[in-house]
Amino acid sequence: PTAHRSPPTTTSTKQIAAMMREFTFDRYRLDIAKFAFQSCVDPENYFMLTQAFTFDSNARELMRYIR
Repeated sequence: PTAHRSPPTTTSTKQIAAMMREFTFDRYRLDIAKFAFQSCVDPENYFMLTQAFTFDSNARELMRYIR
């Protein structure tokens, strides 16, 4: 029998933003944003996630990570 392979999970920037809003602390939001980047279907919109942070330093760290 052949092994069944499921397609890779893909997530939009909008969906990732919704996940980030579930967390109170920026540190967790940043962790989610970094983790989800590899499965993002519209990475050209990822900069929009910087608005989800309370602190600019976390937004800058995300931008450095995705470059």
